[in-house]
Amino acid sequence: MSKPWRINIGCGQRPTEGWLNMDNSISIRLARVPWLTWLPQKLGLLDRLQVSNLAFNRKHSLIFCDARKRIPVEDGSAEVVYTCHMLEHLDRAEALQFIREAKRVLCAGGILRIAVPNLRFHVDNYLRTGDADTFMEAANLERHRPKSLLERAKVFLIGDREGHCVMYDPASIGRLLTNEGFDPVYDLQPGQTRIPSPEPLDLSERFPESLFVEGVRGPRETR
Repeated sequence: MSKPWRINIGCGQRPTEGWLNMDNSISIRLARVPWLTWLPQKLGLLDRLQVSNLAFNRKHSLIFCDARKRIPVEDGSAEVVYTCHMLEHLDRAEALQFIREAKRVLCAGGILRIAVPNLRFHVDNYLRTGDADTFMEAANLERHRPKSLLERAKVFLIGDREGHCVMYDPASIGRLLTNEGFDPVYDLQPGQTRIPSPEPLDLSERFPESLFVEGVRGPRETR
């Protein structure tokens, strides 16, 4: 694996072979010190997904990355940044910070590819069925507020990972990239990409719920 990097951010248990795979799961850090996980598991602070992630991360070289803050690579060192079903979990300020970080780490002509749940897909289903409960559940717009001390401790330890903060359609996600200087921006069908030799990236990940956009980073500024 060598520069320029290809980076998958928020990969979960779907890393892309040969890429830098990053996620903000605390299990990435805990997996490095196995004895630290005994107490959180006994106290029920780690759910089944977290426990599964621990086992997975012990076998894979994932990099911890909080996409709300900083991508841990140098300026201009990546040719592709990809994220799938991560951006909707960030509020608008956090999403903007991520877009700017992706632009920072991309080289000139580098590509930011984003897959997010398509708001139009869920709205169309709602208009077809008229079932508000199914709409809320499918769009993951319901949030559970922690009530017990144990639930609050869990949020303190692993963060609030429930529900979507913002939903997008192709136009809104396109504006987000355009406003930050990505040009051109492409609204793509599943399986389409402007990334050269994209294998083994899944270009239809979580379709038909997903929409896919790619933005191209312009020339890097000179100082």
